[in-house]
Amino acid sequence: MHKWLFLPAASVFETGKSASPFRTGACRALWKLSEAGFAFAFTVGESESKRLKKTALDHDFRAAHFVRESLMVEFIASGFQPAKSGKDGLTDASSFFTRHRVDLNLSLALVPLPLALPKEIASLHPGPDWGETVTRVLARPRRVEIHRKTKETDIHLVLNPDGSGRSSIHTGIGFFDHMLEQVARHGGMDLKIDCKGDLHIDAHHTVEDTGIALGEALRAAVGDKRGLSRYGSSALGKKLETVSLLLPMDESLATCALDFSGRSHLVFQGKFRREKVGDLPVDLIKHFFEAVVQNAGINLHLTVRGENDHHQVEAAFKAFSRALRQAFVRSGQELPSTKGVL
Repeated sequence: MHKWLFLPAASVFETGKSASPFRTGACRALWKLSEAGFAFAFTVGESESKRLKKTALDHDFRAAHFVRESLMVEFIASGFQPAKSGKDGLTDASSFFTRHRVDLNLSLALVPLPLALPKEIASLHPGPDWGETVTRVLARPRRVEIHRKTKETDIHLVLNPDGSGRSSIHTGIGFFDHMLEQVARHGGMDLKIDCKGDLHIDAHHTVEDTGIALGEALRAAVGDKRGLSRYGSSALGKKLETVSLLLPMDESLATCALDFSGRSHLVFQGKFRREKVGDLPVDLIKHFFEAVVQNAGINLHLTVRGENDHHQVEAAFKAFSRALRQAFVRSGQELPSTKGVL
């Protein structure tokens, strides 16, 4: 499955008389975006196809400029039907999506684009030049929207890990809302959750399904993990004192280490004395993190100790959030693994 950048061919290739077949900065931009894992789908109008016949659509040209540089490129006819033989170097949209497994969540379209695309593909306005366009593509917010509906819960979740810590949480469980607000605030991300659950039965389905939705959003937000820090660790306490990344909470201390490894594993250590903290059953704390881990594809080690259950639970959520914040940091476009896939 690949992430594709959909863009007009006219933004990349010269269609008139020019010393170069590429527009200024376009060739280098394609190479940089290819390093970031993008394949390219260029939309071509009928008049453009005739002018590009001897350059971008020519077999030898494509071999020299795209195949040799390991660029994955397709040309999609826009507003007309290409030759069925494919000898003109063009394909139609339906054939394109049949032939290629497109990662809809990671793909992107530069607008305006004369082509109807699946609604899951996000759009982005290009910059005034190719250098700025590359910057916008690589630094675009990793916003994810999840809608999960079952017979037990109906959850709408919006996550932006590149946000500022804003939150709007409504699950019907007051203390759980408060903990999820910590995920946003201390994770440095914007988080919106609206959950309607069968609380007339108990809190189990609401907590579990919220964890599932959050895990799905985290997995989608890291995408192909290029440039991702991947690892995060923290220890957290009430007064937020910083001592070698340890942040103590009154008498309680929570430590957390996580890895967006793609392999789900949870080690949770903590003992609670009460049945509930507020209106949240404490036996659902571990269960929530299990749901997150299984659906986010992360390895999570979370330990908490103390005497006050409120302090322990809050410290655990804050430590998890701080570790997430570290792991989500982006730097460059390299894959943080020696295996070539993560």
